[in-house]
Amino acid sequence: MINKIINKIFTFLLITIFCVSCTGNTAPLEYAPPADIVRRALELSLQIEYGNLSNHLHNKAPQIIIKKINIANIKSTINNNLPTYKLTGKYRVLFIDKKKQKKIVENKFELNLQREKKGQTWYLVMLKRHNIKEKYYRYKIQKM
Repeated sequence: MINKIINKIFTFLLITIFCVSCTGNTAPLEYAPPADIVRRALELSLQIEYGNLSNHLHNKAPQIIIKKINIANIKSTINNNLPTYKLTGKYRVLFIDKKKQKKIVENKFELNLQREKKGQTWYLVMLKRHNIKEKYYRYKIQKM
């Protein structure tokens, strides 16, 4: 009789541990960023990168027009109690420089997008390396 009770308790504990360990710390994919947010986040990341490069070279940053985005993978996590989505894929962009020369480039991307609790505001999360230190920056994605 005692063995049956111990077996039931042990089985219950195993099932509980298994269920808890299988539930990851992920955000629901149905709340993943919509296409317009992904487009604006990609534009923002390019503006930040090319803006920094242009400032360093004392040049005007080119005009950036996203032509096509293909998302290959979405992974979700919870960071600082906020849903965060890591998107990877390819994009095609048109660059127009100050001389009005046009260049189309196809490239890969990796974006980390974080949604505020109410879902109204999205942030682009970028890792910056300065010497040996790493720091994350959050940039608010403006709605149109």
